[in-house]
Amino acid sequence: MHNVIESLQPLLRDIDSVKPDPHNARLHPQPNLEAIKPSLETYGQRKPIVVSSRTGIIEAGNGLWQAAKELGWGQIAAVMVEDNPETATGYSIMDNQSALLADWDLPVLKDILQELDTGAFDMNLTGFDEKAIEDLMTQFHVPGEGLTDDDEIPEQVETICKKGDLWQLGSHRLLCGDATKREDVKRLMGGEKMDAVITDPPYGIGREGIPNDEESNLGQLFNDLILPNDDCILIAFQSPRLFPLWLDAIANKQYQFGRALWWVEPFSPRARTRAYPWHGWYMQGEIILVATKGKPVWPNWKEHVPDTYIHEFGDSRVHENPVTFERKHPTLKPLWIVQSLVEHTKGLVYDPFGGSGSTMIACEKLGRRCFMIEIDEHYCDVIIQRWQNYTGKEADKLCSRSCQSL
Repeated sequence: MHNVIESLQPLLRDIDSVKPDPHNARLHPQPNLEAIKPSLETYGQRKPIVVSSRTGIIEAGNGLWQAAKELGWGQIAAVMVEDNPETATGYSIMDNQSALLADWDLPVLKDILQELDTGAFDMNLTGFDEKAIEDLMTQFHVPGEGLTDDDEIPEQVETICKKGDLWQLGSHRLLCGDATKREDVKRLMGGEKMDAVITDPPYGIGREGIPNDEESNLGQLFNDLILPNDDCILIAFQSPRLFPLWLDAIANKQYQFGRALWWVEPFSPRARTRAYPWHGWYMQGEIILVATKGKPVWPNWKEHVPDTYIHEFGDSRVHENPVTFERKHPTLKPLWIVQSLVEHTKGLVYDPFGGSGSTMIACEKLGRRCFMIEIDEHYCDVIIQRWQNYTGKEADKLCSRSCQSL
């Protein structure tokens, strides 16, 4: 049994007639062999291994030989060379090291993989797994423009969403549910792992009608909300009055506090309408707390940005008439700030307070995936309509309350 291409078959030898190099410094752990095997099964052996005719020891191709052996091959194509011990050792090292000295042109690789990924080809056969490809696409993704303004929130929406509904919006998901309930989060994630949590809890802003918006309730709510995820980045907007409750909650779940960022709105008339006056000051910004657990993967940054986001009056549509603004959502943030927060993370983003869907739109612009929960049926309708208006695509309902899994 073998899968050697026809032009190499004159070089076939019994696979047990050659021996792996016992002093090979190039290791081939099982994940490496598992990557070679599907290549051999799909493409066949397309280049021979190199074997010393003097000793029968493999000089180049030890990993390929081992993978073929595990696949049950009885024969393998080999070129026999008459090398002395020094030449055999030198060639073996050079063959491995020369490959390591090559670099990928990552933007070109990204374009090639993108062209190949039509759905008809198994992308794992490139040697890159799904996460590696997603990270590459994200790293070199050019933020896209939508069909509507980044900060445009639809005022008139069709009532379509009910509690328990799970929706697919392109590569994103939305659950109309409760982020403090583990069963709801489990339904949303469908077995996938969140790499970053980016959210804006709608508490501590003095807005009437928001459940649990009392300091006595928030501590327990935050504890129920924060998930004990490994290797995760957690970024949350917080009221400057109430952020100690959030810090206590993240400490209870073994997150490490990393940094406090700020969103500042100088000269915003909106700030005066919703701020807490206190001894001659009024609140002109919000704190953004960053925490981590385990060893999350951060993007590689060549240029850094300040830790204070200054949003001047008129920079976006969030500076509409304050009454209109508050009607759309009480804690709406400028999309460019949310987008920057997403850019400072990698992988799948989870938002337990969907609100008007800004985190999802930011992920859409960046080619990232966002899984989102929103408890309010109306705001689920807003999120769906906003995404559809922005992309020109249609959302699909995956299942309703009675459906417990994807």
